[in-house]
Parts: sequence; C-alpha cells; structure tokens
Amino acid sequence: MLFIVSLSWAQSGQPVTETGLWWEVQLFMTVSGSYRYNYNNDTITGEYSFKILSTASMEQDNSGDYILYPAGEQISVINWKERSADKEGDFKATPTDLAKAMTPGMQLNYVLKENRKVYFDFVVFLKAPIPDNGHPFKQFLLPRSALNQSIDRENKYNKNVRKGSNAVQIAEKLFLKQVETVKSFNWHWQREKPDFFNSHSVALELKIIKKSPFISSRDYRRV
Repeated sequence: MLFIVSLSWAQSGQPVTETGLWWEVQLFMTVSGSYRYNYNNDTITGEYSFKILSTASMEQDNSGDYILYPAGEQISVINWKERSADKEGDFKATPTDLAKAMTPGMQLNYVLKENRKVYFDFVVFLKAPIPDNGHPFKQFLLPRSALNQSIDRENKYNKNVRKGSNAVQIAEKLFLKQVETVKSFNWHWQREKPDFFNSHSVALELKIIKKSPFISSRDYRRV
C-alpha cells in the first residue's frame, strides 16, 4: 500500500518544503517622515508616522536557496497630518481623515542568498491613489530595501540613504542554528528637489523563527 504526501500551501497554511527546513519571518517596521511641495501657488507640508508588521514563511530548497511565502500584514498607529499655506503664508483647512486615506502597505518580494547572507527584498507603498503625472506628490517615496535599486533607477532610493543602511540581510548560519534570530536595522532617507522635499526615518526588526515540518493527516492521499 502506497501513500503519497499531497501537501499544499493553500491547504495547510505552511509551505511545501523539499529539505524539511522552514521558518516564520516577521518584519516589524516603525516609520516617521515628512514632506513639502508647492502646488497651485500653495505650499503643502506633511508629517506622518506608522507601524507595520509583515509576516511570511521561508523554506530552503534542495539547492540551498530560499523561497519566501508572504502571509499578511498588520498596520497600526497611523498618524498623518498635512497643512497648506498660500503665498501670503495664510494657512488653509486640510482633511481631518487623512490618516485613514493614506494607508501604507508592505510588499515582500523575495529573498536572495549571496556570500552566505540572506537579503530580503521589500517595498513600502501607499494604498491610496497617487495623483496623476505632473503632480509633485508623484515623487513621494516610502521605505524600501537595498535590493530594489536595480528596478528603481529613476528614484535611486539607495543613493539618498543619509545614515544607516537599508540592506536588510542576515548571516545564514545564525537562523540555521538558532531557534529564534533577531536583528535590528535603522536608516534615515532624505531627498530634496526644487519642487519636492521628502524624508523619513526607519527602525526595522527582523525576526526569524525556526519551525518544524507540518503534515496533517488530512494532507495524505491514498492511491
């Protein structure tokens, strides 16, 4: 009598591992920033802060590389304030529900193993609609990892990291040996153009928790 394991990510909530090695990954990020730009003879200044937790599972394949399975995110403590002043310096009313409209999200793309280190590729973005081309706010950027530089030649995010590093990486030997591995990252980013000023500070905690292979009886299929 032969039994074949039929284990799927959708069925069990865990990845299908070739080597039996997999981990839970958590990226907890705290961001605070500001921006300023001129539009229709007004000067708009904004300040914001938020916290976001993004989770994923990571498996090791037979070649020794790693595959990332994004699982979800939780967003909390969104503060977003904006004010507008005309050329005379008189302030105008701004939306009071801006924090609700300007909701951020984090997209985990992949992991890359290089020189015995594993790098995480991600980008934080606004879920709110961005103004059409020609509007200065089109230049607004939120945090992203160093790996995004190759696909972000126009914005050149890495070039404007003024302090710290956005290369979110960890030595492979650490999470292979330890049950739980934690590493912190901090950086400050700033870019100033004639029509748009944008800056933010980031505190990120990367946590990797070793898990055991998970096989439920419902995932076996008799043939």
